[in-house]
Amino acid sequence: MASATQPTNQSNPPLSLPPTIPLLEHLLATPPADSLTILTGVLDATTNWVIARLLVELVRPPADPANHTEDESAVVFASFLRDWAFWADLSRRVGLDLPRLRATKQLVFVDGLTRFFSHHMWGEAAGAENRTLGWKGSAAQVVVDLEAIVKEVARGGESVGFGRKRKVVVVLDALDFVLAAGGDEPHAPLDLLEALLGLREHVHSATIALHAATPFLVPSQAGSAPLGDSSPLEVSAAMLLASLAGQARAVLSLRPLPSGVAPDASGFLRVTRGGGVGDGDEDKGGVMEEMEALFFVARDSKVQIFKRPGIVG
Repeated sequence: MASATQPTNQSNPPLSLPPTIPLLEHLLATPPADSLTILTGVLDATTNWVIARLLVELVRPPADPANHTEDESAVVFASFLRDWAFWADLSRRVGLDLPRLRATKQLVFVDGLTRFFSHHMWGEAAGAENRTLGWKGSAAQVVVDLEAIVKEVARGGESVGFGRKRKVVVVLDALDFVLAAGGDEPHAPLDLLEALLGLREHVHSATIALHAATPFLVPSQAGSAPLGDSSPLEVSAAMLLASLAGQARAVLSLRPLPSGVAPDASGFLRVTRGGGVGDGDEDKGGVMEEMEALFFVARDSKVQIFKRPGIVG
């Protein structure tokens, strides 16, 4: 029997969502089963707006509402550098009501920032509406703890108010912060990758956002030897990003304009196929067009993406 707290479509009017960005529709719509999508950005071109638009697409009802109920799927969104208030405000500006999604259990927000270094406070604080993650000695253990939350959401635990298994999509923001928190532990990247494989066994698909500053991607620049003068963090970050890109169906990368700020463009957006695309993935919707375009994020967070000479968005 369904829980008495289970939300229904009758008690919740349909969400009013912003239109899809045409050039990103195939990438941001609910990804194929078992797929991984990687988002990379830098300080001057962050992935925040991409994540917000991804959340919009993940909760967008299908074309035939008769075949959809709000409790069929859930998004587990874990952020390690930005808190709930930041994401609630950004989502509101793009037309997404995160508090409502949280209330109807369509989205579970996992706060990996506020109490990350408070070891004894991991879990769900009394009276709190968000889950929290904390450091327990290794980056891999953080992902293992997140996996426990995902399993609970999937099976419809009491804390999320459902009594049957649901399809879970996981979105991880700033996972490289978790790796950096471990210092120079040499096995941390491999252990983290192994933990991520375990997590992905329990989700429909995963999207991971990472920072991709040049020192992380090209650690050999500092010295003549391939990795001779690189810090452990540089080596670990490069290893993590390269390994995940090799498993992904797609990599979306953002970078600023070489000339700096422009009144009508914020930076470049590039979509490439990852190493996880197989020969049969095109039939499953797993392959998208590779492209490079300009993007513009306005002050009201509206986004335009355009290929010369016309604008689409």
